[in-house]
Amino acid sequence: MKYSTLLISFLFIFLACHSGSSQQNYVLSEGSVLTVQGTSTVHDWTMELDKMKGYLKWENGIPKSIFFEAQVADLQSERSAIMDSKAREALKIKEHPMITFESVQGSVQQPEINICTLPGEISIAGTTKKISITSKIKKGRESILLEGSCTILLQDFNIVPPTAMFGSIVVGDVIMVHFNLLYHDK
Repeated sequence: MKYSTLLISFLFIFLACHSGSSQQNYVLSEGSVLTVQGTSTVHDWTMELDKMKGYLKWENGIPKSIFFEAQVADLQSERSAIMDSKAREALKIKEHPMITFESVQGSVQQPEINICTLPGEISIAGTTKKISITSKIKKGRESILLEGSCTILLQDFNIVPPTAMFGSIVVGDVIMVHFNLLYHDK
C-alpha cells in the first residue's frame, strides 16, 4: 500500500512538472553575426554586428517569440573609422543607441525546408516599423540557428543617407541585412 501511494505520488509530480506546452527558452550566443550591405556613388560597402543580445522562445516546432537588440556603437565597417562615425551619426546614436527587433509569433511557411516567417517590429534610429522576415531554421539538440536576410529602406526609418567628400559620395537608400543568429538552450 505504501509503495503504490509513493509510486502514484511520484507519477503525479512527474506529470505535473512535464505537462503543458513544450516551450523551450534560448539565448543569443557568441558567433551570431548581422551583416549590413549597401551601395554608394563610389563603392559598395559592408558593416557588421557581432555583439548582440536576445532570446528565442520555441514552442510546438516554431519560434513563439524572438527578441534581439544591438548597440549602434558596435556596428563596424570594413572601410574606416570615418565611415563608422558617419553611419552612427545617420542612425542617431546619441538619441537612439539601440537597434531592436521583436517578433511575437512565427509561422512555418515551408516545413519541408524549415522556412519560417517572423512578423515583428524593428526599431532603428528612433523609428519603429512592422516587418516580416523570412528565415531558414536549423534546429539542433541544444541550439537553433536562424539564417536569412531582409531589405530595408533608410527613408522608411527617417534616416538621411550619409555623405562624404562634400556630398560627392552618397550612400544609397536600399540596405540589405543578412543575419546568422545562433541561439543556445538556457
